[in-house]
This record gives sequence, structure tokens and C-alpha cells, in this order.
Amino acid sequence: MQSPVTRLIFWLGFATTVAFWPGIINAGTAPRWAVLAIGVPICLMLMDRRVDTRSWWPALILVCAAATLAWTPDLLNGIDAFIRLSILMGVFYLGTQFRSVTSAWGGIQWGVALMLPIVVLQWFNLISIQQAVAPAGLLMNKNMMGELALVAAVTALSMGAWTMFVCAIAICVLTTSKAVAGAFLLTLVVIWFRRAPYASLALGVMIVGAALVSFLIGMESAGPRLAIWSEAISNWSFFGNGLGSFVTTYPAAEYVHSEPIQFIYELGVFSIPLFAAFLYALGTPHAQRESIVVLVAVGAVSFFSFPLHMPVTAFAAALAAGHLAGCRNRIRNYHYDQRAALGVGA
Repeated sequence: MQSPVTRLIFWLGFATTVAFWPGIINAGTAPRWAVLAIGVPICLMLMDRRVDTRSWWPALILVCAAATLAWTPDLLNGIDAFIRLSILMGVFYLGTQFRSVTSAWGGIQWGVALMLPIVVLQWFNLISIQQAVAPAGLLMNKNMMGELALVAAVTALSMGAWTMFVCAIAICVLTTSKAVAGAFLLTLVVIWFRRAPYASLALGVMIVGAALVSFLIGMESAGPRLAIWSEAISNWSFFGNGLGSFVTTYPAAEYVHSEPIQFIYELGVFSIPLFAAFLYALGTPHAQRESIVVLVAVGAVSFFSFPLHMPVTAFAAALAAGHLAGCRNRIRNYHYDQRAALGVGA
């Protein structure tokens, strides 16, 4: 029988996926951030925190990010970015408290499945919903819709939820995002790695190489992206330009369209804990495969897009990373307890 918090995290995943308020500014993102801002603290208050995670990652990341607010060019943008990062660190900590976050993936999958008819109708221009690039479902851009569907697809595939997988992969196809296609193939490599490690590794190298060639040669957006990346890298500062500074300095671009470059541009050396937390989580042994594939999928897309600045994909990545970090600490604590029971060590 599921606990109330387990059911609540299902509804949190579902509500974050479908929250859309037409007619307001940022209709596809602002309501979702509001759902997380309300839902995450409620989940944390109801959580029976008996698991000793010993995880300092959220606090360390927030302290480092807060330090850069002292020199960010627009303090209001910086505070806004810090609030969203704080919400995600709350999600990270929430993930550490669960032995399984399958219910959250189920909520996201249901939300994506319910958006499939909308995406299909948008594809045939039979329905009009506020969006920048169609078909975007209940989001503003088809690439964001594809990235959300990618999270649903890889978790459904790992869980064997075939109906949800078909719905999600159909949206991925309709949104025609090359980054999503490459990330999905790379995720398949991770899923099959234990069965055929060498073949999977070789296939992974081929996919990465093909993705880079496709990006540089076949994508119309390659030129503008490379220009933005070059500008951001050339104006890099050791201590960073400040959280939220990129949108202030380059309002037309708004995002770097590469999360690693954006974090390095804004946080400089203070971005190290963020990258370290990602690698720490990704290196967790014997963890739930769904969390691993979410982190791989979102991480792969983040090199060419900004999924960590979008509420649902950022929620999924933070929850997966937190869950993996919690699993790693539980494994460590289990071995420590076993050694203590045998009288080994202090």
C-alpha cells in the first residue's frame, strides 16, 4: 500500500507536467514553477525523514550560487534564478528520502499521455493553443515538449509501461527534435550496457559522433548556437558573471542553449559543486534504472538546450539526482552498519 507522500509525489509529477495557464506571461512555465514552489515544501513537511542521507550537496550548491549574487549585473534576475534553484535543491533533497521515485515518473507519464491528443491536433493545425513553435502541447515550444516526452519515454521503457512509452515516443517523433532523438539513442545504450558493455560503448561513441556531425552540418540552428557559445565562453570569468547574468547581458538569446556553458558563464568556479553532484549521483551503483536513464537523457539534451531551466525536465533531473545520491548513501551506510556489526572499524 502506497504511503500518502508516495501518492502525493505522483500528483506532484502529474500537476507539474500539465500545469498551464493560458493568457498569462510564460503560460507554459510560470504555473509549473508555482506548482513546485507549493508542492515540494508540502511533500517535505509530510515526509517521515528517517533516512540518514548525510548529503550536503543542496546546501553547498546554494551557498556557492548565492555568493555570485554579490556581483550579478541584475540582482532581481539573480534572485529569481536563485529561487528556482532553491526549489530544485528542495526536489533534490526530496529525492534522497525515497527508496523509489517510480510514482513520480508515473505522474509525468500520465501527464504526457494526456497531452498526446493535443499534440496530434496541433500537428494537423486543428487546435490553437498559445505556443511559439508548434506542436508544443501545453508548453510554448516543440523542443520543450519533446524533452518532456523524452523523460516520459525513457522512464516508461525502463518500467515496462508500454502504453505510456508508445504515447511518449509518438510525441518525440511529432516534435522532430534531433537533440531528443540523439539523447534517446544514448539512453538505450545505457539500458543495454550491462548486457553487452563493449558493443554498447562502441554504439555510444558512434551516436555521439553522429550527433556532433549532424549538429555541425545538418542543423540550421548550429550557426546561432555556436555564436552564442563562443560569446559566452569568450566572456567567461573565473568567479562567474553572477547567477542570472546571461539573460541580462544577452536578452535576445535569453539562454546559452547549453547548460554546462551557461553554468560556467554565470557561476564560474562556483559551478564545480553542481557538476560534482551530477557525477556523484550518476556514479551510484545498483540504483534504480529509471533514475539513471532520466539523468542521462536530460544530461545529453542539456548540451544543446536548456532543460534545467524548464520546470518539468529540471524537476525530473533534480529528483533523479537526489534519489541516486540517497541510494548511494544508503549503500554506504549499509556497508558501514555491516562492518560495525562485525566489530570492524570504528
